[in-house]
Amino acid sequence: MNELQLNRRQALIASGLGTMSLGMPGMVMGSDKVDASGKAVASDKCCIFVLLCGGPSHVDTWDMKPEAPLDFRGPYQPVSTRVPGMQINEMHTRLAQLTDQFTLINSMSHPGAISNHFDAMHNLLSGQSVKRVRQGVPDDQPYLGSFVAKHKPSTRNIVSNAW
Repeated sequence: MNELQLNRRQALIASGLGTMSLGMPGMVMGSDKVDASGKAVASDKCCIFVLLCGGPSHVDTWDMKPEAPLDFRGPYQPVSTRVPGMQINEMHTRLAQLTDQFTLINSMSHPGAISNHFDAMHNLLSGQSVKRVRQGVPDDQPYLGSFVAKHKPSTRNIVSNAW
C-alpha cells in the first residue's frame, strides 16, 4: 500500500483549499451577504428577467381579457391573486399565491413599425429601433445582460447578469 506523503507546501495548499471551500455556499447561491448561521441574506437589488420565446401569449397568461369577445381572449379562465385587482391564468394557481412578492409590468410597448418577434426582442433587449438594427451601425447598443455586466461587474467567477 502506498502512503500519501505531503510536503509542507502541499499541506498548506490543501488546508487552504479546504478552508476556502467553506465560503462556497454563498458563492453558489449568488449572495453577497450571509447571516451568522450561513444563510443568504436577501437583497433588494435583484431582478429576475423572464423572456419566454415561443411561450404562451400574454393574453393566455398575465394579461387576460375575460370581458373581450371570444375571438380575442384565450381559452383559460382568470383566477384571483394576492394582489387586489390582479388576475392571472387558472394554470398558474400556485404563482397566484406569490404575486405579492413580485412586480408584473403590463405597460411595455415598442416604438415604430415592429412587425415580427425578432425585431421586437432586439428592441426590448437593446433599446434600439428596428431601423438602427437593420443598418448595423458601429455604435450598436448591447443587450441587457451586457449592460448589467459592464455597470455591475461580478465579484465571482460567473457573469454578473446571471445572478
